[in-house]
Amino acid sequence: MWKRLKADTPWAAKLMALADTEVRRATAAATTTARDTTLSRSSAAQASRAVLASLPDFRTGTAPASAVYDR
Repeated sequence: MWKRLKADTPWAAKLMALADTEVRRATAAATTTARDTTLSRSSAAQASRAVLASLPDFRTGTAPASAVYDR
């Protein structure tokens, strides 16, 4: 939760409660989707954010997506 001034929000608590492997699976899939050169940049970004919908409270908006990343 490196971008959050306060990480005690309900969605952050749900995200932090997930197994690391589950978050890494979702972010790896989102990264792969974002790098899909067969899609336009905007389509790849939209599809990549959609992949993150499996994570808690990542169904709307784009800001939460910037708080997770794949190493």
